[in-house]
Amino acid sequence: MLVPPVSRYMTHNPHAIGSRELLSDARALMQAHRIHHLPVVDDDRLVGIISADDLSGAVTDRIGDAMTRDVASVCADARLDEVVSLMNAGRLGSVVITGADGVEGIFTIHDALRAFAEMLAR
Repeated sequence: MLVPPVSRYMTHNPHAIGSRELLSDARALMQAHRIHHLPVVDDDRLVGIISADDLSGAVTDRIGDAMTRDVASVCADARLDEVVSLMNAGRLGSVVITGADGVEGIFTIHDALRAFAEMLAR
């Protein structure tokens, strides 16, 4: 069986936020779009990621102070099995997909479940 690239299942053009924004802005964006992870982008460059868990434990007002700076990222043609293994090994809820133009997508646990369901249906 040929393993598809992560681009087949990733969420394209994800919502993102800047590091100078407020946590309340991130919370509102996550609630409005029913998402749990936001890439943090400054000047078209990925600088971090903020999750719903980060928001709940934050003792600051700024995204840049609460975000995770060590972001797991892969390119869009990365093999799906490798990305899922990376997420499992690192106990990650998401991986950011990057390319020449910056953030191209995000792959979350929900995307992995959708991929799994599709493969089981075959």
